Amino acid sequence: MKLEIFKSSYGYYNLRTVDGRPTEEMVNYLKSNGYRWSKNNNCWYPATAEAKNANLHDDFVVDFEERFFGTGISPETNQMDVVDKLVDEATDFQLDHDKIKTISQGIKENVVSEKIVKLEELIKDLQEAHKRDLEKIARLENELAGSHNEDALADFYTMQEQQELDEEAEWEREYALTEEEEQEIIEEADEEKTQKNDDSLIINASELFDAADRLAREDEPAAEHDFLAAKKEPYTSEELAVTMEELSIVKSILPTTQYVTTLRLSQGEEGDFFKQKIKDIAAAVLNAPKIGNTNGLEEHPLAIRYFHPSGTETLVCEIGKDGEAFGFQCLNGNYEMAEWGYIDINEVKNIRGMEIDYHVPAGMTIERWLYKEHPDMFTEYSSFTEQQNGQIYEEDFDKKTISDDKEYAENLADWIVQFGL
Repeated sequence: MKLEIFKSSYGYYNLRTVDGRPTEEMVNYLKSNGYRWSKNNNCWYPATAEAKNANLHDDFVVDFEERFFGTGISPETNQMDVVDKLVDEATDFQLDHDKIKTISQGIKENVVSEKIVKLEELIKDLQEAHKRDLEKIARLENELAGSHNEDALADFYTMQEQQELDEEAEWEREYALTEEEEQEIIEEADEEKTQKNDDSLIINASELFDAADRLAREDEPAAEHDFLAAKKEPYTSEELAVTMEELSIVKSILPTTQYVTTLRLSQGEEGDFFKQKIKDIAAAVLNAPKIGNTNGLEEHPLAIRYFHPSGTETLVCEIGKDGEAFGFQCLNGNYEMAEWGYIDINEVKNIRGMEIDYHVPAGMTIERWLYKEHPDMFTEYSSFTEQQNGQIYEEDFDKKTISDDKEYAENLADWIVQFGL
């Protein structure tokens, strides 16, 4: 197994193993240092701010290679760069025997790799070509000296042209690409073009998310003012009267863009639907188990589901104070590396393009959701039924109203002050 290090378009050094899978120790070491696996790019990349800083400034890649592969060669001095440079020099001076000899010595002194054999073969071929050129020059000089009439000169030029044609045909037989090789080159070029287009789409999407977030933050005060002003109007249904407490909870949990959009839509033709969603989200947060309350359960209630166009997904089952939560997280759709753990809701909801799912069925659990969406990857959850999910949720976590939960009510005043409601 070998380690391959390459530089991404974002300027970071990514890692992948060749001729073998990384050991469990390697995987744990990479994850503990903030690296994540990219299924699309087939490599390990720095995901956290600390990992990115260490990747660029603290030689983490060098330390990793030295720890597990015993080399520690810096990516900036990759031996392939040295080899490529020496090959270019050998090609530029292919008729200079002394220069070829010097390059050969330079390769042996500076590079220890399996490429040396191929380079020595190239040097040998260049030496033989140089020898043939000298013989050809001597032969042509002799033939030219023995040519005393126009017929002899014509034969000489004809022979020279034929010899050049023979050499060209021999070169084509030896080096010309087969149809399969040409097709492979075309496919690689198409893949590279597609990747560039995908990267461009990612950049454009990021710009759109940034613009939407900026506009939402600018519109947030006005949206809240209009929504609260509309609350004073008579309601046809008392159940759709959104309280200040519910609005405070929703603001603390929804991404800004989605929060402002929901407030605006709640004043339109589908206002009842979005007002109900505000109440549903507030109730889901209120009724969610506190930190540590689901320990030992076979299933974990799905209180809130965050999702992102990149495939990133956060399934929350426990919610505490100040944005602390616990649940299941998947980065960029890579469910093989997904895991249970503690979550900072403030960090999750501030990711550009992140949204909360308004359509999670009541009584759904995280295990059932994963099996429903990815049955091939979560076969261990196949035995859970919808009825069992509902029973577990109802039996272990009694639903409450805001006025019933005294502990939660004590925190609402702080939330209202914090978010300016």
